[in-house]
Amino acid sequence: MKKLILEQFEKNYSKYNQLLIAVSGGVDSMTLAYVAHKIFSQTKIYHAISPAVPDGATQRVKAYADKYAWHLVLINAGECR
Repeated sequence: MKKLILEQFEKNYSKYNQLLIAVSGGVDSMTLAYVAHKIFSQTKIYHAISPAVPDGATQRVKAYADKYAWHLVLINAGECR
């Protein structure tokens, strides 16, 4: 089943040169980012920094980015100016 899901993901997205994935640091977005990067190493992973995002989520995203060599882009959401 897992292999079928990965194959379907790759089939659906292989037409793109690059994927951009926004991650919150939660299980769903982190799983998507992990799979997308595994299939397409050029995937860019985006994460918003703001008072509304728990520090633990940001640290988790950074740790995965370091461990798996993600191209991580941190963005200041700026909603609390």
